[in-house]
Amino acid sequence: MNTYSIRRFLNRNALTIEIVVIALSIILILWLVPERADGNTKKTIVTTTTTLATTTTTLPPSTTIATTTTTIRPVATTTPVASSENLCSLVDNYDWPTDVAYRVCMQESGGNANAANWTDPHPELGCNGSFGLMQMNCGYGQLFDPKTNMDAAHTMWNKYGWKPWAGTCRKVGC
Repeated sequence: MNTYSIRRFLNRNALTIEIVVIALSIILILWLVPERADGNTKKTIVTTTTTLATTTTTLPPSTTIATTTTTIRPVATTTPVASSENLCSLVDNYDWPTDVAYRVCMQESGGNANAANWTDPHPELGCNGSFGLMQMNCGYGQLFDPKTNMDAAHTMWNKYGWKPWAGTCRKVGC
């Protein structure tokens, strides 16, 4: 498995893997540390994550506590943007032929940052879908954030020119 495949797997599955690890840790702690019948509350263990859960359990006075820290990395998925405005004017912030980039953006999404084509197949990436203003393929994640989407499109354009948008270019002229 090459580095790209491993990175792609981790980007898609990191949050799921980390949630399972946290859940198993909590279950293990609760299983190993039964609540005392006498109600002794001299020591407590608190497991806290930023957004997942907080659990408090009473421990015997002689218990040694081991701590584990889990960091949840953000996945390359952004939340759809609540906007009805045409955001294709963002093309003006980049060093590329802005008239062409604007036409491509309008053809791809109509200026709608929430545009999604879930049926766009990308078998080489093992996923389906193109997202956002410039309809970036699923290999980039679900890029609904307008600036992130346009940044990714500009980077792709710098590397490949208009080839990734060849079908659109036949319609709008690139």
